[in-house]
Amino acid sequence: MGGGDNGTGGNGSVYWKTTHYDGNQQKRRLKVKATGQPHGNDEIDLDQNDALGRDANTAVAEVGARLGQKGFFRVTLRYRTMQEAQQAGDWVAANVRRGPGGFLLEVKVPAIDRKAPMDNPPFEVMVEW
Repeated sequence: MGGGDNGTGGNGSVYWKTTHYDGNQQKRRLKVKATGQPHGNDEIDLDQNDALGRDANTAVAEVGARLGQKGFFRVTLRYRTMQEAQQAGDWVAANVRRGPGGFLLEVKVPAIDRKAPMDNPPFEVMVEW
């Protein structure tokens, strides 16, 4: 399971974090399979419970530039059927489009420029499971 502090957000660049939980909602210790070398930009930092990453080459103002949406994350949600989209709500069903694997909903989310990753929580894009 993944918890409420998982997500992607702005932090001078792009910062992301994923935490895993067990069935009792306790953080599950991750198994680190790394050489033990310190991480740098564009590498993943694994501690006991979290996987963290940073794209230091993309400034917040440039997030989404490759997609023609400067300053925005593009989030795509996939529904296998129109019925699944309708179950998510009328607005979702009215705004999905056909795409690979079913129906896609794309939304633009403004990137927030933070001085530190945990300033101004929560992240712009969050996923829980």
